Amino acid sequence: MNGKPVLYTSSPKILRKNPHYQAKQLCDGFSFSAGSTCAFSCAYCLTPELLKKCSPLSPLSPFTLGGSVIRRRHAADILHRQLYDGRTYAAKYSDPNDRRVVLGSPQVDVGANEELSHETIEICRSILKATHWQIRLLSRGNLLPMIAEALKEHKERMIYGVSLSTLDESLAAALEAGTPTPAQRIASLHQLQNEGYRTCVVVGPILPQKEYRKFARDIFQAIRPMRCEHVWTEFISRHQSSVRTTAKALLQAGYTTLAYQLPDAMDGYRREGHARQAYLAFAKKIAPHKLRFLHHCQGNSYQWWRPYENKGVILE
Repeated sequence: MNGKPVLYTSSPKILRKNPHYQAKQLCDGFSFSAGSTCAFSCAYCLTPELLKKCSPLSPLSPFTLGGSVIRRRHAADILHRQLYDGRTYAAKYSDPNDRRVVLGSPQVDVGANEELSHETIEICRSILKATHWQIRLLSRGNLLPMIAEALKEHKERMIYGVSLSTLDESLAAALEAGTPTPAQRIASLHQLQNEGYRTCVVVGPILPQKEYRKFARDIFQAIRPMRCEHVWTEFISRHQSSVRTTAKALLQAGYTTLAYQLPDAMDGYRREGHARQAYLAFAKKIAPHKLRFLHHCQGNSYQWWRPYENKGVILE
C-alpha cells in the first residue's frame, strides 16, 4: 500500500479518549484511528518514535514502524462494539444534546488512498448513525472531497481538515513522501469550500522561515481562512527524533543550508524566537477566533505568551 508492506494487528479499541488533542481543541475528548502507522511517510512524523515502547511489531520482524502500514483488524466491528451496549444493543452515546467533535485520525491519514478513504467512510457512518457527534477529519491527501460526497447527507456534522506544512512543492516532496502536492491539497480544500462543506486547515509543522510575514501571507491567500472554521498552526517539534529525521530528509533532497540550520533553530531561545515570529505573522492575517497557534513554551517564555492566550494561542 503506497509502496509499503501492510501488516495487521489486533486492537481492543478504535475510539479512544484523547486529552492531548482535546487540549489542542481539535476534538472534544474522543478520537478514532483504524491504524497505527500511516501510508504516507512524512520525515517529521513522531508516531513511529512514540510507538517504540509499545510496538505492535515483533523484535524479530524485518519491518520497521515507519516503513510499513499497520492496520487494525476488523476496525468497523470493534467500533460497533464500542458504540453499542453488548446486552441491550442500545447506542451508548445517543443523547441528541451531545454534539461533541470527534477527531479522525491522530495516528494515520484518513485519506491516504481510496481503500483507506472507504474505510474512513464506513467508520464515519457508524459514528454518525449511533451518535449525534460531529466528526473532524484531517488529511494530507486530496481525497477528502470523495469522502464528503459519500457522506453528503451528513454535511452539517462533518468538518474536513486539510494539512500542509509548506506551499513549496519540491520541499513538500522532500519532507512528505507519498503525499499529493500542496497544490493538489489546496485544490481539494477549495472544492470543499466551494461546495459549502465545513472546512479547517492545519498548517504545520512550520519550518524556520526567513520571512514569516510572507509565509503567512502566502498561506492566507492559498487556504482562504474566511471560508474555514479554524486554522491551526504549529512550529516544528523540538523532539530530537523529529529534528533528526527532518534534517536528514532535507540534506538528501539538497536543502543543505536548511538541513544544517534546523538543529540550531530548535535550540532554546532560537526556537522561541522563531515561534514568536511565526505567531505574530499569522495573527496579522487570521482573526483570533479562528486562529489556533499551538506552542509548548519553556521557562520564563510563558510571560511573553500569556497575553496572547485569548488571541489564538494555545499553550501546551
